[in-house]
Amino acid sequence: MSDSHPVTSQQLLRPARDVEFFADWDPRSQPNDPLLCAELCRLAYAPFSVIESTLSRFGFDSVQSLRPGNHNSPALTGGDGFVAFHPTLDLSVATFRGTEAGNLEDALTDMLTLPVGWFAGGMVHAGFATGYSAMRPRLLDLLSGGPRRLLLTGHSLGGALANLAAVDFPHAELLTFGAPRVGNSDFVNLLRGVSIHRFVNCCDIVQRVPPETFGERDLADLFNALLTVDATGLTTAEQVGLAAARGAGRLAARGIATLLNRAGIHADFRHAGDVIYIRHDGSLVTGPDDDAIRLDQIMGRGLYRGVVQQAMPALDPQRVLERLAAMTRLSVGGELTGALAELNGLFRDIARSATLAHVVLRDFADHAPSTYIDALRRAY
Repeated sequence: MSDSHPVTSQQLLRPARDVEFFADWDPRSQPNDPLLCAELCRLAYAPFSVIESTLSRFGFDSVQSLRPGNHNSPALTGGDGFVAFHPTLDLSVATFRGTEAGNLEDALTDMLTLPVGWFAGGMVHAGFATGYSAMRPRLLDLLSGGPRRLLLTGHSLGGALANLAAVDFPHAELLTFGAPRVGNSDFVNLLRGVSIHRFVNCCDIVQRVPPETFGERDLADLFNALLTVDATGLTTAEQVGLAAARGAGRLAARGIATLLNRAGIHADFRHAGDVIYIRHDGSLVTGPDDDAIRLDQIMGRGLYRGVVQQAMPALDPQRVLERLAAMTRLSVGGELTGALAELNGLFRDIARSATLAHVVLRDFADHAPSTYIDALRRAY
């Protein structure tokens, strides 16, 4: 992600809306697996008709939806995606869609964190297991006689599903973007022979969940990472607020860990494969150590905070209070037209502010598919 431009809310929540897919490059003449897969992951958020028409322009055929039932029916399992074949490149791709904004089934899939046994061994995230199991028969059928070379890919939730698919297709190449942890050490061992490319964009919070354990330390690290920033330029009040928020995070972590321990609920979540880390300036490094990542994230959060503040004015609390007071006065006086005008004005103020127009925290902004694509286009 460029440190000079903030991420818009639409890029994060509606990644396929108003997008030119494969802009300025053609995978047939400029083959590049990471960039191809990153674009396919963004395309997976589009309606199936757009997926079909886009891929056909670049030589893919036999595009098939992975949604159980048919691609026009509601997805009730928290899983979706598509399979496509490219005869010229002798390539099959299975792309799993990430969490779709406003999709209750996806949200439930993400939240069903408790581990369950996986058919091939190990323990995995229950929601991911349910989502993949629903589409697994169709996936096995579609890929039973395809080209020799197979790419499995996904962003976010889709990356988790792609990890599960790699157990069924150990000869495939697995490329994920901002993927969460999926299973325990025994599950990760199932993927030892798989070629894995796990891309993580700087502060991306999704790749940090679920925490490795449900212990107090791991939960506190997850909460407080959002608040680990360069204090340079912060006011005294902001520094005090950060310290108080970190304290609250530690208390919350302690309480949650205690409750889960008493209930006998334990977890062991690990990532499979070395990370290909995208630094805050967009450069790529393979397998950096934890200290290098933490320092880069602190720097990235500070720079991103500055560009968001400069990009659009923050919501003026005094202006909000004035509009609310005017709405109350006009409503009491029976002037409903005027009250509605003030309400519309408040909505416009919010929309024009950084509150809604841009993603305020870099830990969420870095999860947008567009940030992965931008970094890979510069790198490759």
